[in-house]
Amino acid sequence: MNTHTDLAIELKEELDEAALRAGGFTFEEHEEAGGQIRVSRVQITNEEGERQFGRRRGTYITIEVPQMHQAGVALHRRVVSCVAKQIQSTTIWNRSEVLLVGIGNRDITSDALGPCTVSATCVNRHKNLLLSRPAPYSVSALTPGVMSQTGMETLAIIKGVISQTHPKLLIVVDALASRSMHRVNRTIQISDTGISPGSGLKNYRLRIDKESLGIPVLAIGVPTVVSTRTILMDMLEGVADGKWRNAVLSQMSQEFSEESANMFVTTKNIDEEIQCLSLILSHAIEECYGLTGSF
Repeated sequence: MNTHTDLAIELKEELDEAALRAGGFTFEEHEEAGGQIRVSRVQITNEEGERQFGRRRGTYITIEVPQMHQAGVALHRRVVSCVAKQIQSTTIWNRSEVLLVGIGNRDITSDALGPCTVSATCVNRHKNLLLSRPAPYSVSALTPGVMSQTGMETLAIIKGVISQTHPKLLIVVDALASRSMHRVNRTIQISDTGISPGSGLKNYRLRIDKESLGIPVLAIGVPTVVSTRTILMDMLEGVADGKWRNAVLSQMSQEFSEESANMFVTTKNIDEEIQCLSLILSHAIEECYGLTGSF
């Protein structure tokens, strides 16, 4: 039974042996902070890789921190440094003028990662415009809201701002969906291929990428929800009787209604976890571009 995911690492984990032999991508991983942080990189290199993953060719970096919300400030600082380092490992990050966009609905906590990250990030474009010797990087920010609030496509709002401010790079922060309960609010994905707002909840909007905007797009996301199907499947993984488990899965595939399939859930501490994650992302962006801020 298929369940939705926005994470390239989860798509890679589901490839069979034939797909792995077919190639079209590279994969590498390592650990940091004494094994508390796991970093993996999927590089989709050609059309075969695009077909295998159902994603555009490019780089997909995953940072997993299982103890993200049980550890203290010391680990969070290491996560900030790791995220900043991985952003700077992409080929598109080093642009003098950056527009940071927080995608999502601030009124829905599981969808508020983007707006909260923007609110916590220092910006300096307004100051640079007044200085005779401006800082090396000029960062501005935007929270365009969602269509139900504005009546406009997010892409249209971003295009309007780009036409007036002329940034050289767009950084988009958005909430994602995962196939694993264990990755919710504990995983950060960075990619250079753009993003489809709302895809985490299968509420697809016009894609935000270099083709639609004319400038490179760096997407940063955190899975904040899982589908009810994912939870049921994770529970069944622990069932020892494989024959019984397969029978249940088959029945679920037949009986699971579309309404139930579209139900997504999140953690009970989502408010605290979004606050923590938005601070980590904002400080990582500040570290990349030499902005003032402290953890």
